[in-house]
Amino acid sequence: SRSEYQTSYFFGNRVQSSYDNLETDNPLVGANLDFSPYDWLDVNLYLINQEASGLTDRQAIGTEFQLRNNVGFIYGIIDYDVFFGDLNNVTFISNYRYDQQWSFNLTLGRLNSPLLSTTNALQGQAAGSIEKLGETFSKDEIYQLAEDRTSKSTNLYFGASYSIDNNRQLSIDFSVFELDATRSSGGVEAIPATTDTQLSLDYSVRGFFSARDYTTIGLGLSDLDSSEIESIRLRSRFPGYGGLIYDPRIRLDHRRSNRTGIDQYILAPSIKLRYRVAKRLDLEVDLAIEYSDLDLPDFDQQVAYSLYLGYAYFF
Repeated sequence: SRSEYQTSYFFGNRVQSSYDNLETDNPLVGANLDFSPYDWLDVNLYLINQEASGLTDRQAIGTEFQLRNNVGFIYGIIDYDVFFGDLNNVTFISNYRYDQQWSFNLTLGRLNSPLLSTTNALQGQAAGSIEKLGETFSKDEIYQLAEDRTSKSTNLYFGASYSIDNNRQLSIDFSVFELDATRSSGGVEAIPATTDTQLSLDYSVRGFFSARDYTTIGLGLSDLDSSEIESIRLRSRFPGYGGLIYDPRIRLDHRRSNRTGIDQYILAPSIKLRYRVAKRLDLEVDLAIEYSDLDLPDFDQQVAYSLYLGYAYFF
């Protein structure tokens, strides 16, 4: 409409999979407005309306914005479902460089998991569509099922890195993830709440083993609902001959089960090889072995092997 503003409109029919045939009973419409009132601020405002078999699937308004300057940025998204009257997503991500040595990262989020929509009512049901589900439940009951199958998650992440000099760096990461419990309804059992807390400290240095390697030594603590884990890990990256890159790693875990109180030690060495075939194409091979001292009557697999083959294409 003006050089400072850009508007977009869209409409279509939503499908669950690209293998599905196009159907007209899941229409969606939406619009968004992009503008930058200041050089340091970008804003996007949007609204969307989705339907599923004649029912309102998702009806929301929201905004995405980014503030930035020469030392950092703040990105945020706020999504509010008008139909269900619920905040779908409130997330803020920030990166800040205090000086040449210190930099910080922060993520705060409170969001529905999965994103609140009427289609969530299908979770745990034998019916494969909202239309089929309507043969058993009323419209209001389907809306309630969708809310019951949707949980709230809270995510907090804080990271800090300190550059000791050009060859050494110290970093610390702390994260907490909480998933609220869901309610039992419609023949589907409730899912209990979970909490995952992790703390890690890493020391990275160039030239630890040789003049060309980059090595990281790390410690980790994890407090999960199922277990508590202490980890020690060592990882290096060596540029080799003929375009090969060697990435050997080794990790030692001590895991204590919160349910049984059983201690378990896991030693996991691995090596990853990367070879650049062309300017934009890399081939990867990852071989890992995991040793465990856990010896149970019904589970005696104390050694496990894994092999990964893949590629990376850079656009």
